[in-house]
Amino acid sequence: MWTNQLAGNMRVDYKNSIFWGYCDVVNLSTGEVWEVKRQNLSVPKAQTQLGKYVDGNLHNKDYKNLPLYTGGSKGTHIAYGSFIAPDGFSDYYVEYWDNGNGIIQYEYNKLINWDRVALVGTIIVAGIVYIVTQGAYGPELVPA
Repeated sequence: MWTNQLAGNMRVDYKNSIFWGYCDVVNLSTGEVWEVKRQNLSVPKAQTQLGKYVDGNLHNKDYKNLPLYTGGSKGTHIAYGSFIAPDGFSDYYVEYWDNGNGIIQYEYNKLINWDRVALVGTIIVAGIVYIVTQGAYGPELVPA
């Protein structure tokens, strides 16, 4: 998905305002800007935010004069993709896609990675179950 012309989290100074925001993705060649939102969030709110970016200017001095446009309107396409992001004993399986009109949406599922948990056993002390993993242990709350 990402190429050297796409950048993330770039500051945009709003037009005729002292306020600013950070756009999620911008194509530094074409000026196209996208908002990235989870699938269950409001697309109209995301498009309102996107409008503030498109009317503004990038704060970065090297791109201050780059006109900004709605993502996809100048021909850049964000292809469907997926990836796995590890986080502790879990993995997040993330899927993303271009929803059109400058909105990229995503959804994820959290999965326990049992290879990392490497459950060794349990110890019960005073009614509390301790799960022993990779030489360490921690309490596991269980119903009484």
